[in-house]
Amino acid sequence: MRTPAFVLLVIVVLTCTVSYADEFYESQLNSGIRNSETASYILMQEAEAGKPESVIILLNRATAYSPDLPAAYFELAKARASFRLADVLACVDYVVSGINAYSRNFLWSFSLAGGAFLGLIFSFIAAIFIIVAIRSFSDLPLLFHEVRESRRYIALLPLLFVLSLMSPLLFLAGLMIVLGFYMSRVDKIMVYLFLFFLL
Repeated sequence: MRTPAFVLLVIVVLTCTVSYADEFYESQLNSGIRNSETASYILMQEAEAGKPESVIILLNRATAYSPDLPAAYFELAKARASFRLADVLACVDYVVSGINAYSRNFLWSFSLAGGAFLGLIFSFIAAIFIIVAIRSFSDLPLLFHEVRESRRYIALLPLLFVLSLMSPLLFLAGLMIVLGFYMSRVDKIMVYLFLFFLL
């Protein structure tokens, strides 16, 4: 008995919400809120599951409800993508509008900046790994030879071991500093600037 009543209540509430969606959006605009991202995401989901002829209409409504939501413009660009000249130009226009929307949407611009920053950091780590892997074949035999010749270099090996226990990134950085001893002066400066920037 409780379950049918609960389902009926949910249906009534959803029906009222859908029927008053435009009025709710107008009230938001009147109160100074120009984006209704929840409604836009619902419209984008409807466009994914809907008929091809209604996709553009639904996505245009999504951009109207949230003009600062980049995802709506990118979905429109994906929906208009084809080899016809008019569709190509419209697709480019929607992509540019989506990129412009990043500057008006704090959360999306923050996530974009965070993704770019993480990509930069990971590219630096990958570059360090590649440099160490390439230089190790020629420079590590020299290091082991110098350790055998002079005992003052033997402190480098326990230091590298401790760094490897603390973090693989610290181990890579320490190994790169050690390999920097065998580089030319310009290469040394570049290596140390590289590590300082990463730090």
